Amino acid sequence: MTELIQLGKSTYYIDLPSKVGIYEFAPGRVILIDTSTADAARKIEAVLEERGWKPEYIVNTHSHVDHVGCNNFLQAKYGCMAYAHEVEASFIKEPLMAACFLYGGHPYKIMRHSFLMAKPSKCEDLALCPLPEGFETFLLSGHAMGMTAVRTPDNIWFVGDIATSEEILNKYHIAFTYDPGEYLKSLDTALTLKGDMFVCAHAEPVKDLGPLIEFNRRKMEDIMDNVINICRSDPQSFEHIFKGVSDHYGLELNFMLAANAGSAVRSVISTLVDARRLKSAVQDNIVVYSALL
Repeated sequence: MTELIQLGKSTYYIDLPSKVGIYEFAPGRVILIDTSTADAARKIEAVLEERGWKPEYIVNTHSHVDHVGCNNFLQAKYGCMAYAHEVEASFIKEPLMAACFLYGGHPYKIMRHSFLMAKPSKCEDLALCPLPEGFETFLLSGHAMGMTAVRTPDNIWFVGDIATSEEILNKYHIAFTYDPGEYLKSLDTALTLKGDMFVCAHAEPVKDLGPLIEFNRRKMEDIMDNVINICRSDPQSFEHIFKGVSDHYGLELNFMLAANAGSAVRSVISTLVDARRLKSAVQDNIVVYSALL
């Protein structure tokens, strides 16, 4: 049975691989914070029905498929609106954009799949959300353009994908990150948040984010160092860089994992070029990168 865990007087989460936050702001009336993947729909529904809860609306920390996967199902059943940062709301309303974003063009059919794309759902700008008194939101961009942390009146923070568990990162190594430079800044910012508990979507809740933040920082910096090392001897194309990084971590990729990891490595390259740690050039009609010593 799906486990519902209470963290504060009115704050709960459903223990799924991508955690779903719940805040009961009035008897029987709740706010959901993220909705996990589409295959969690019946599990979320079972918890809501068992407790006699009706979701008034959904707050999505960001638009990635494992955070909005049940929006469509819950809206059809309960009629609840979703809210997210205005950029993220655009992706939630038009999920094909997510697959296009990862691929860098119109994605082929295998990428237009529920692993990368949720069903479209209604979503409005978080600035318009009628959050109850005592709620707080805070922008932590980098993993996604407009990822937003949410604090309930019980002083519990739901911080989306600001950090991932050591177990998951040690398995997959390359977590999707839209802007690594901005992400590293957001890791510092996350450490300034004051709360009694912090809930990352893919890690156990913690009272102190510090160790988890530090592990995620080291992993990102390690990926950046690997990219630079691959480009030290000769200029390298993206494909050679991506293969080098993937081989370094012993990854066995399929199309879906390659889409996420490949986009993340492209973003690392962009960050390093902007920081003047890599130089880009075109040689024989191929874009290549070399390390700047």
